[in-house]
Parts: sequence; C-alpha cells; structure tokens
Amino acid sequence: RVEELKINVHFQGMIANEKLPAVLNACEAFILPSLYEGNPKVLLEAMSCGLPVIGTNVEGISSLIKDGETGLLCETSSESIAQTIQKLFADPHLRNQLGNTARAQILATASLSHAIATERIFYDSKK
Repeated sequence: RVEELKINVHFQGMIANEKLPAVLNACEAFILPSLYEGNPKVLLEAMSCGLPVIGTNVEGISSLIKDGETGLLCETSSESIAQTIQKLFADPHLRNQLGNTARAQILATASLSHAIATERIFYDSKK
C-alpha cells in the first residue's frame, strides 16, 4: 500500500529491547493508532522516554493516557488521527509538557522501583 500511495516510510521491523530506548529517543513523538490494546508496553516505553504520545481512545490506551495531560487521545478515524498529529506538532510547548508529564507518570506508577515497592507491600501484608 505504501508503494501504491508513494509514501516515504521506513519500517523498522523488530527492534532488540536494549536498542529500543535509543530508537524511541530519536523520535519527536509516538503515535499508537489501534482499535484495541491490552496493556501496550510500547506505549509505556515511549512515555518513559519522555515522548509526547498520541493514542486512539480505545481500551488499553485510554487507561494510560490522560488526554491533554500525559498525551493526546483521538478517535480511530484517519481524520481524527491526522488532526491530533497536527495539533501536537503545531505547539512545541505542548509536546514538551506532555512528554515531561508522561515520563513523570510512568516513573511514579510503572517503574521497576514502583513495581518492587508494590510487591513488597503485598508480601509484607501476608506475613
């Protein structure tokens, strides 16, 4: 389809886990246009890198992105996705703010240290 539409796209393919932060940090934003997600780890990884994120307003994504605070939510239509991308790239301050807030949220709720602390509370309560 890319060739048919003559779109300039480079598909990365599989990226090794240890290389993912460098690849994500080379980007200006992260967009996850999906119809359904469970627990999208790639979105968590992008947010942890401080990237401004856009996700479709669907289960799994909408539970991670607080619209206008830690990212932007859009509908699943190509028009809504395009409008949201334009909104994000029209405002450098918004991109910076969303990226910083997203990273802070991940550090507070999904970091390894947070997971360990949560597990410790669980195990200590069973003593």
